[in-house]
Amino acid sequence: MAINLIEIEFNDCDEVMTARREYMELVRKEVSADRHIAHNQEQATMIHHMMRRVGLKSSESQIMTDAYVSDGFINRDNLYLDSLKAMRDVASAIGISNWLVAKSMGQLDANGQITFMSPVSEVPEPPEGRKARTKKAIDNRI
Repeated sequence: MAINLIEIEFNDCDEVMTARREYMELVRKEVSADRHIAHNQEQATMIHHMMRRVGLKSSESQIMTDAYVSDGFINRDNLYLDSLKAMRDVASAIGISNWLVAKSMGQLDANGQITFMSPVSEVPEPPEGRKARTKKAIDNRI
């Protein structure tokens, strides 16, 4: 991202570095829907000041009207963020599942913490009839 290269390109320009710090503080803010327009204006002001300090000509209104992000990019980004949130939910569900299994096997301490999970090699084999039916079902699927 170009904004991340400002520190490299303009490290010796205090005005630009100050404007960048202010801008980065703005973009990290959580913005409510009713404050969205004002937030965009603040961002445009920061970008305008940064451009002016390096000798580029542009107006804040031009920055506001020329800014464009495709809907596809926004949708892709939102989908990615939703998938990250879903992974957190999956991890939580696995944790609950592990706790329930440990509880059913009597492997919780007095505080409800899992004390020990048996390795797979220590899990008892199913009865012979069930094992044969499972093997036959697997063989039939192959």
